[in-house]
Amino acid sequence: VLAKVQLTLAEWLLFLWDPCPLEDIFQRLFIPLDCEFLVAKWLKNGSVKLKEVYHISPKFDLEQHTVGNWSLQHGLQWRTVGFYKRRKNLRGLELRVAVSEMDVPTTLKKDERGRTIGVTGFFGEIWKSLEERLNFTSRYIETKEEDWGMTSENGTLFGMVGMVARREVDAAVGGLTLYRSRLAFVDFLLQLLTDNTNLYIRQTETLELHWSRFLAPFKRRLWFAVIAAIFLLSTLLVASHKLRRSYGKANSSHERFWESFYYICGAFCGQGKSKYSSAVATMDGQTSMFAGRETMPRSWSSRVVYLTSYVVGYVLVAAYSAALVSFLAVQRDELPFTSYEGLLEDGTYELGVTKGAEVSYFSVSSSEFMVHGQGVPELCQYDVSC
Repeated sequence: VLAKVQLTLAEWLLFLWDPCPLEDIFQRLFIPLDCEFLVAKWLKNGSVKLKEVYHISPKFDLEQHTVGNWSLQHGLQWRTVGFYKRRKNLRGLELRVAVSEMDVPTTLKKDERGRTIGVTGFFGEIWKSLEERLNFTSRYIETKEEDWGMTSENGTLFGMVGMVARREVDAAVGGLTLYRSRLAFVDFLLQLLTDNTNLYIRQTETLELHWSRFLAPFKRRLWFAVIAAIFLLSTLLVASHKLRRSYGKANSSHERFWESFYYICGAFCGQGKSKYSSAVATMDGQTSMFAGRETMPRSWSSRVVYLTSYVVGYVLVAAYSAALVSFLAVQRDELPFTSYEGLLEDGTYELGVTKGAEVSYFSVSSSEFMVHGQGVPELCQYDVSC
C-alpha cells in the first residue's frame, strides 16, 4: 500500500515487532530523501529504539540512523540534531544538473570535446560549495532552448525549469526567478539575491534650440505675474500724474496709458532715464538735434512708481539671465515615456532584451493592461558582452 502513496506528504511512524532486518522490509519500498520515516523497533529489554530510514537514490542502499530511544525508566530521549544536518552526506551521488550558456550570472567550463565539466560565476561557486559540503557530484546537461523559464499557452515549461519539471534533471543552476506559478512544478532554494530589471532608452537629441527654451527659465504663473505687474505699475503711473494735474500742477505726457506702459517696460528691461529726451534725425547726410519734452517726473508718487519698476526689473533680469544660462548650458534628458502604456502609445521604440533573459513579466504581472492590454511589443534578443 505504501508503494502507491506519495510519502513526502506526511510524517510516518512504523511500529515493528518483527526481528528481521530493516533492509529486507524496505527492499521493495523507496523512501525519498526528503521524507521523514521513523521506525519504532521493540528490543528484548522492553525499550524502544527509534530509527529514521531513507534512500539517497533508488540505486543506493537503505540509510539507517538512530534518532531516539524510549524506556520506562528514562522516557523518551531524542537527539537534537536537525533534519537536514542528519542528511548532509549524499555518499557521492551523481546529480543531473541543467545549465544554460545564456545565463548571465554563470559561465560554463568545457573540455576539448565541448562537453560541460563545470560552472563558474556567482551561482557556480555556490553550487561547487554545496558539492563539497553535501558530498555529491554533478553531470551537467546544457539546454539549447532560448526561451528558458517561459511557460507556453498550454502550461508547458521551457528551458531549465521545464527540464526539472519533466524529471529530465535533478537540479538547475542559474539565475532563476521565483514565481508563484513555478512552485507547483519545482522547488527552490532560499533566496540568494534580489535582482532589479532596468530599462535603458536611447538618449534623445537635445542639441536643437527651440524658441520655447527662452521662456523655460520662468514658469507660466511667473510670466503672468510679470505682465500683470507691468500693467499695474503703468496704471499707477498714469493715476499719479492725473492726481498731480488735479492739484493744478503742470501737464505731463505720462497721462497717456500706452506711453506710461512704454516707460515701465523700459524700466523692466533695465533702460535708464534721462531728464530730457532728444531725437536725432539724419536728412541728406546732415544730423540735427531736437530737444524733447521732460521725461523725468517731478512728483514723489511718480518717482516711487519708477523706483519700484527699476528694482523689480533688475531683480527679474538678473534671475532670468542666470536661469537662461543654466537652461542653455545644462542639457536635461526628457523621457519620451514613463510607463508601459506610454511605450505602446509612442510606437517608435522596440523593446529589446539580452539573450537568455526572462520575459515573463507580461504573463505574471498583476496589471490587467499588461496581461489583457493592447498587446506586447515585439521582443528582440541581443547578445551583450561585458
